[in-house]
Amino acid sequence: MQKKCTLITAAAGLVLALGAPVVGSLPAMAATAPTSSVAAAATTPELGSGGHVFAHGIVTLTSAVYDQGRISVEGVITERVRDVQINAGHGYQAGKVGAGGRFSASVASDSPTFELRFGTKYNAYNFATVESVLWSAVAPGTPPETPGPRPTLTPLPVPADPNPAPEPQPQPEQDAKQPGMPNVLAVSGTDGGWTNDFETGAVESLFTAYDHARREATVTRPTDGTLHVQQSSDGVTFTDRATYTAGGGIGKFTDIDVTLPEGSSWLEYKMWVEDSSGRKSEAQKFFVQEFPARN
Repeated sequence: MQKKCTLITAAAGLVLALGAPVVGSLPAMAATAPTSSVAAAATTPELGSGGHVFAHGIVTLTSAVYDQGRISVEGVITERVRDVQINAGHGYQAGKVGAGGRFSASVASDSPTFELRFGTKYNAYNFATVESVLWSAVAPGTPPETPGPRPTLTPLPVPADPNPAPEPQPQPEQDAKQPGMPNVLAVSGTDGGWTNDFETGAVESLFTAYDHARREATVTRPTDGTLHVQQSSDGVTFTDRATYTAGGGIGKFTDIDVTLPEGSSWLEYKMWVEDSSGRKSEAQKFFVQEFPARN
């Protein structure tokens, strides 16, 4: 028969008023393996060598027998208590606590499960509980439970991945020009201490300058072999203006597109904003440099 236990601890020195119910129990606590020297000296066929030690080693059962409708319990408690009572569902019956904390209790019952409580009985209605345990007795001579051999676990075969990851492909040199891709572009801009420098191998590069209005320049190398710089502004009352130097020539444009031949070419232009009254912001100077193709 499976044995089960619960240990409930209450504060010592609990003072109860006359007629008041018993209060102060703490949550149940699990049992542990035998550890106390007193329990280790006991041997019973029902509980095995050492009996059963509850949590913290406070209560040890050395015998718990259920025979012909009666539960008989013996054990040891390390706390100093005066009284022990046993209950099997029909009210508490007094047991005995002797020298060294050895106790015994017995009660008639139609089931093997019982509760023991330890403490001080003040009268027929009040019992100050120090410790309380729940347990189940067994028939006389029942051998203690012994753990069986652990089963051998066989690892299951790992199924093949239905969607295996592709084999890694060798990566080209980092700075090499890719077939069908534009040359690497280097774009820089400066206005006093402000700089914006980066390199990109993407088809389209975007950099943004902030002044009176938000201005953007997009640098692309389309498949027709030319370099395009497109500028725009989201300002409502501002107009973009720019000057540029391309391939040695100097010009001025107000449209949004500049064409630069492919090769070791570079583009320099200044951009500012101008409001409706003709006032100009400080110019920001940008450079667009395309490196020669590297195969």
